[in-house]
Amino acid sequence: MWLKRIDKTDYILMGLYFSLAFIINFFAEWSEEDVPLFTTEHFPLIKHLVIEHVFIIITIIIVVYGVFNSYFPKEKYLLTFLLTIVVLFSVTALQLILFPKMYSSESSYLSDMLWGVMDNFQAILPLGLFLTARQFYSAKATISQLEKSQKESELKLLEAQVDPHFLFNNLNILNLLIETDPKRAQKFTQSLSSLYRYLIKHKNEDLVPAKEELTFTTNYIFLLKQRFENLFEFNIDIKDAEIRDYFLPPATMQTLIENVVKHNAALQVRHCLSRSF
Repeated sequence: MWLKRIDKTDYILMGLYFSLAFIINFFAEWSEEDVPLFTTEHFPLIKHLVIEHVFIIITIIIVVYGVFNSYFPKEKYLLTFLLTIVVLFSVTALQLILFPKMYSSESSYLSDMLWGVMDNFQAILPLGLFLTARQFYSAKATISQLEKSQKESELKLLEAQVDPHFLFNNLNILNLLIETDPKRAQKFTQSLSSLYRYLIKHKNEDLVPAKEELTFTTNYIFLLKQRFENLFEFNIDIKDAEIRDYFLPPATMQTLIENVVKHNAALQVRHCLSRSF
């Protein structure tokens, strides 16, 4: 509910603002009446100011947290404006109905409505603008922090996937293959390039087609075979048609293959990636 958007600081700001406004309005009215300060004649004035400020607080809460926060960020400017006008007219009408002696004048009802709307608008404008600006910059700061955290998480994820030791090992292998077997070195370079291109391409995605993940897995297995000189054997028995409509988190199979290598002895493992999607 939009009332939950009001935090403790906002309540404190509204309390301070209206306490100050109440004191200023009271002494302004008292100076015009020119009567002793401590007298029962001030009770109607205090009652009027209390009721007026309660209506102003309610109006600000509805306009700032209910209307502006819900529609202005969505660029629904016309709707925001119209709803604000509706709220002002509704609050003014409620004042005239509940407290006719306090808000009505000798003028017509329409005139009282228009003047009431203008008075309420002027009353809520300073604090309303301040709270709206505070909400805007607070939301902007929160979004910036979330974006920063997301980028840091993505960077950590990419760093975890692109293990420097794995890269250095493959570069050493590539260096040896260039001297001993240039053709294998060329294929090795292509597989290594495809693997890192895949990781970078899909680092911001939650799911990728299983077919692309399978291609990535094939390249990864090829690099492992070159590194361990075919001491591990992997049999992939999956057809493209069988996984056409399936998706996986990117680089999921890399973790599976790493566990195969880590928890099995060389020359004693035959791991089959079968129809487990």
